[in-house]
Amino acid sequence: MKNNLFIILYLFLHSICFSQEKSKVIEKINGKDYYIHEVKKGESLYGLSKLYNVSPEVILNENLSVKEKGLKTGQKIIIPCKQENFSCENKDTLKYRYHQVLKQQTIYSICKEYNITQEQFFEWNPGKKTGIKENEWVIVGKKEKVIEKKENIVPKIKNEIAEKTNVFFTSFPKKKDYDVMMLLPFGADKAEDMVVEDLIKSEQGFPNMSSMMIDFYMGMTFAADSLKTDSFHVHLLPIDIKETDSLKLIQVLNTNEYKNSDVIVGPVFSSLIKTEQQLSSSTKFHVIPFISQNKFLFNHPEYSKTTPSIYIDIQMLANYVFDSLRKKTTVLLLYGNSNNDKEYAKEFKRYYNDLIYKNNYKDTIKTFKNIADLKNHIKEKEEYTVVLLASNQVIATDYITQLSIINKTSPIHLCSFFKTITYDNLDLEYLNQMNFVFSYYQNINYHNVFNNYVRRYKEYFQTEPSTFFYEGMQIGLYYFNLIKNYGLGALYNLSNLPYSNDKSFMRFKFYRPDETTGFQNNGEYIFKITDRKIFQIR
Repeated sequence: MKNNLFIILYLFLHSICFSQEKSKVIEKINGKDYYIHEVKKGESLYGLSKLYNVSPEVILNENLSVKEKGLKTGQKIIIPCKQENFSCENKDTLKYRYHQVLKQQTIYSICKEYNITQEQFFEWNPGKKTGIKENEWVIVGKKEKVIEKKENIVPKIKNEIAEKTNVFFTSFPKKKDYDVMMLLPFGADKAEDMVVEDLIKSEQGFPNMSSMMIDFYMGMTFAADSLKTDSFHVHLLPIDIKETDSLKLIQVLNTNEYKNSDVIVGPVFSSLIKTEQQLSSSTKFHVIPFISQNKFLFNHPEYSKTTPSIYIDIQMLANYVFDSLRKKTTVLLLYGNSNNDKEYAKEFKRYYNDLIYKNNYKDTIKTFKNIADLKNHIKEKEEYTVVLLASNQVIATDYITQLSIINKTSPIHLCSFFKTITYDNLDLEYLNQMNFVFSYYQNINYHNVFNNYVRRYKEYFQTEPSTFFYEGMQIGLYYFNLIKNYGLGALYNLSNLPYSNDKSFMRFKFYRPDETTGFQNNGEYIFKITDRKIFQIR
């Protein structure tokens, strides 16, 4: 089942929509009027569905070859001119926003929903003064005005910081439909070399990256569907972008889909983020998952990053050691010999000592560059907290093994990075004996989170979801809820808005150093291993 979803998603991703023109050829087939469209290079299923105002499923069902093999340049396909929920009347979708009239809707209710006056409504729809009918399309706003505000708001905010908060929310009023483009490495190109029937027969899965990104995409899809109402709807558009696709990214930047998107999720590679920031002609809200570094946030207040940096791990550990372990143990800092380890140790010591000085304490932390020096400092039967900051697996494993021996005569409370519990050659019993503490941005005990959605996932795919599904679900629920409640302006004001609680899969607590920089997520959990189980303690 999951393989079948990949096929459908691949058809959707296989190409993206560039400048498209509606066919002028209409033929009657079996009593129905159809457009005869010749597929051009770069055209996508999503783009054609938008162009002809039909759903992607309708195009697939009318064209079995497309459903089986995807769109091919030069291929002629048929697209129905009339469908229950769509119309082929000429609409300028680049200039205007449209609404399809629902049952029992009135002009008054539509104007109220889109925050427009009846005078504006009749100006855009002069033929509707005698009334409106169910299923017909009406204009409810001009697109270029919204885009113009979005493109011009950033420099205005930077120059008028004092009025920032008011500008955010008045410049981005809430609306019904939001378009979210997802620039993620789905790996759809690899599907060209695969024989789907052989994969299914041999029960092989698709490549790891594809599986992870599909799970993330499905999580966000579930989140969008769960929040959907008559007055709020998020449309997701996945675009397959791998790290070497800089040329494809440049092409995407020139599409109407990109220009009309409200939010971009990704890219997830620093090089592509840099390319987009340099070449994009319009300012877009960005949600960046999976990247821990912060440098791309500089001078981009429209960006937010969901994965905390490793320095947040270090600060969280410093807070916990100061609050919970300092009074009953002697605190020792042990680190490896790499440049990164030295920077991590420097950050921990700086942050920890700041807490010491702010609270007028006299003690400070003792640091050691190798395990031999630390062992010489240990006194038998005294209790110690050891903060181990070693990024090399071999060194970290060796240090932990030696600390476990010390622990037999001098009790050790060990604190380190989350990845320590993933080391292959490490006896996890050592961590259990030393009450190992670590910080992480995901809730390790995630199996009770989103039970209803997990049940749906398992029914559909006949397998357990990965953590990427949970992450996509959590990010989608958090951001889409903010947009639903506050409008897009919320994404310029994340540090002043509510953040997720202790029962979430991810904790969001956004921070930025100044008003011209994007938001970094500082939300993390603290976990402890006791009695061979992992407990969340903060």
